[in-house]
Amino acid sequence: MTMVKAGGRTRPVQQLPEPSRFWIAYSPRTWRCCSFLWTDVARLDLGGMQKPTSGHGIPEVAGEALDDLFYLPPVDSELSAERDRMAASWVESGTGVLVQLRIGEVCKVDGAVKVFDLLEPLLSSETEDLLSLPEGSVAVWPLIPGISDHPGRWEDGLPLLASAGVGCVQPVALDLSPVQRRRLAEGRHESVFDALFHGSKEGGTEKDFARYAHRHQLKVFMERPLVGAAARVRSNREIAAKLALAGELWLRMEKSVAAGQAYFRAARGAETTSLDLAALVREDNLKVINWLNDASRELVEEWVQHGTLGQLDTLMAEYVGD
Repeated sequence: MTMVKAGGRTRPVQQLPEPSRFWIAYSPRTWRCCSFLWTDVARLDLGGMQKPTSGHGIPEVAGEALDDLFYLPPVDSELSAERDRMAASWVESGTGVLVQLRIGEVCKVDGAVKVFDLLEPLLSSETEDLLSLPEGSVAVWPLIPGISDHPGRWEDGLPLLASAGVGCVQPVALDLSPVQRRRLAEGRHESVFDALFHGSKEGGTEKDFARYAHRHQLKVFMERPLVGAAARVRSNREIAAKLALAGELWLRMEKSVAAGQAYFRAARGAETTSLDLAALVREDNLKVINWLNDASRELVEEWVQHGTLGQLDTLMAEYVGD
């Protein structure tokens, strides 16, 4: 869905919620509220490349309550109060909101999901700032070639995050354009330029990072917030989240692409169906669903009947190296 004008406001871009994108379902089309670089967790991109729009506040989003998670990217400090008012308004309407923050920033909106972006301390090497993150918080660690994608950097930062009591640090590999790569290389050693444009010999993947994080008892996937929908829809979304995470893990471990995509196909079906999947399990009628393959069907049945996830637990254990 593209963003269109509506009475001077803009409608949000809609995307399928995925574990790699922090379960975001709606996000602004453009965001020029920052004078600093930031990790765009909805697009897995680098934000802050354009100059902020001077003299203007945060863009208003058209429409009433949204039925899933809405993303509010970071803002300059002078806009933080306006951002919090917007977040509070969306939460009061029944919309789930993910607010992205800089380290040291506070958002006091109850009910909003807060995610801290680690890009700035990783670029500046001021890793001591990681100790100031709130206990139980969620953080995003962008994997940038030559800067933050190698085990030496992980071993510097992960113990600090664990000491602060951070609950989850999710790594993301960014899709960087040549312009963004040049911006990141400015003022840095030639080896960083080479890594950004030609690949890093020491660089690791999201799976490699996850294994280091697991050694420090840190989770690497944020749990999906189940908000902004009726009980049956929330139940289906919970099932969709389990299926999507299984597909994500399967593909990251470079297993069969077809089998991994089958999990994602099942997740999309669970996300959009008008059927009550839990009721179908209890009635032993889940086999009528043609978009569920055998592995996905078994996962759904186990979750609904027993509240356990043997398949998913096995995949996660393999992913983090247990």
